[in-house]
Amino acid sequence: MENDVKIKLQRDIRALIHDIRGAVSVISSSIELLQMEEDMQIDQKFLEMIQRQTQKILSVSVLFGENYSPSENSGELIKTDLLGILSDIQEMIGIELDFNYISAQSPFLLKSQPFLLKLALVAVLSSHSTSSDNIFVQISTEEKEISVTFTIDENTELQPRHKWAAETITNMGGRIYFENGTVNLKMTRVDA
Repeated sequence: MENDVKIKLQRDIRALIHDIRGAVSVISSSIELLQMEEDMQIDQKFLEMIQRQTQKILSVSVLFGENYSPSENSGELIKTDLLGILSDIQEMIGIELDFNYISAQSPFLLKSQPFLLKLALVAVLSSHSTSSDNIFVQISTEEKEISVTFTIDENTELQPRHKWAAETITNMGGRIYFENGTVNLKMTRVDA
């Protein structure tokens, strides 16, 4: 009986994600068409903001689906490339990340559950002000840790999703804290 409920839940979630993807695709396509119109007086910044928000909806829905359709080893902490995760997120939410790190320090490998790490970072990065195009990300290594610092809107109030992100990071052996619009993330570093 419990297995039947789980199968139904996974099927319902897949259907929900399919519907969300369809809606987001229609919105994104419409925005792209509007951006190509030369005669219309459209505020490009406004259209870019809408497009970023639709990308956020899509990325969160995809990550939500990954969470509820886990692979066999998704509950385990595995070796994860931080730059790969951040690059994926950058494409998913449509916000440009400007990285600052010393290349000799990379690759930045850490132990995490990749889909949960992505979801936690999307929850935090989606707080970023839409008035700016870029988020500056500082990455460094300290003994056995990787440290990531970035700035979100200083006026952002902590919300339940921020608390969830902090708990998720803590459950993976890391820590994240928010201070005056700065987000500091520290996770355990592993060797290549």
